[in-house]
Amino acid sequence: LGVAGALRAMVAVIVSAPLPLAAGVVLAHVGGAVLPAGRLRRVSLLVLGVAVAAALVWFRRARVERLLTEEGAHELLQSAKDAGAVGPSWSPARRLADFVVDGEVAGCFVAAATTLAVLALAFATHRALYDRARKLAVDESPTGVLQGSVAARLLGWAVRLLPVDLRPMAQKDLLAFVRDPGQWGQVVLLVGVGVLYLVNASALGDGLRVLGGFGVVVLLAAHTGIVAFIAGGLAVRFAFPQVGLEGPAVWIVDGAPLSSDRLLRAKLVAAVPVVVLFPLALAAVGGVMLGFSPFAWAWSTALLGAVAVAIAASATFRGAEHPLFDATSLSELAVGPGAMTMMVLATVLAGVASMGAFVAGGAWYARGFVHDLVTDAALGLVFVVAASVAPVAGVVVARRAFARGVAALDERRHTGRAGGVGAPTALIPAGGVDAFE
Repeated sequence: LGVAGALRAMVAVIVSAPLPLAAGVVLAHVGGAVLPAGRLRRVSLLVLGVAVAAALVWFRRARVERLLTEEGAHELLQSAKDAGAVGPSWSPARRLADFVVDGEVAGCFVAAATTLAVLALAFATHRALYDRARKLAVDESPTGVLQGSVAARLLGWAVRLLPVDLRPMAQKDLLAFVRDPGQWGQVVLLVGVGVLYLVNASALGDGLRVLGGFGVVVLLAAHTGIVAFIAGGLAVRFAFPQVGLEGPAVWIVDGAPLSSDRLLRAKLVAAVPVVVLFPLALAAVGGVMLGFSPFAWAWSTALLGAVAVAIAASATFRGAEHPLFDATSLSELAVGPGAMTMMVLATVLAGVASMGAFVAGGAWYARGFVHDLVTDAALGLVFVVAASVAPVAGVVVARRAFARGVAALDERRHTGRAGGVGAPTALIPAGGVDAFE
């Protein structure tokens, strides 16, 4: 394109830059005029998360990094010259592409006129809907899930699978999750990480399959390690803070007729949808996209499910040892020495799971080259042991964390001592909860 082409590209960027801002103004006013402020925040966070995930996918599929090489830059330039891919001949995008590539000044004027029209629409929307949006802004609509709604009935049906004594606490935590955009909004954004991994999964599989059977084994190990690491990150963010999320109202939980061990089990249930089910779905879909055999898909998904449960349990129980009840946000609950230690532990478990998958996959692959029964049985035993190391280690760690978490909660309840710095204890009598009796 040369210097002139580069200058035309800069002009094109300047002409089209106001379009996202104008579109945002239109959407904000329309949304504010239709939805109360609280619901608008939740919807906007959802849309933002989807947009970020879509942007990550587009950026990866566009392979913009090819600009760093001469050959890649030439390929992108050839794609840019294929203006037919931009849209029909009458579209502003097509005309702007013609201006950049071929120097058609008329295309620049068409694009500028379109931008001005969208800006005029944004201004008209502001004048027409501003007053109504401002009136609805006072309605925070904090309830999120209304009693008797379809969502509330579905939630009630889901907790029916739990023991009777765990249902109220689990339902309360799940409702709090749905009602708090600060929690589920972050989940939407983190889903983009999983989507990005799935987008890259096919390229990862193609690159390793050239190594033959050994490449498939490495692919199994990489898939297991990546998904387990994602589960660890989610656990630190959403399972570790479960007890601390009670905040200043923790005295209500202290006085509830629910033992400490049952309380921790209910908290674990609240963490399962994000920390366990999402990584499990990621493992299942990723295994299909990577082209695993049915048997490899089944045992790798089961392995990752067990590891995700162990990580979620460990994070929930460890978070009960020193909960920070005076935290002002979920982000504050998910930082600190305890959270960082949990992240290191989750990373170690992810590494153990990855190495176990590598050894197990290698043993199963090697069985195809032996023909005597003894060696085949030995390799089968190696497969079982290697695939079981990470889940067993996770259970041991979770059981130890469970015992320490229960002990910490019992001490809180009977001595009135807070588990975290600045936790509210003024509402607990000096003799602990037993003083109420």
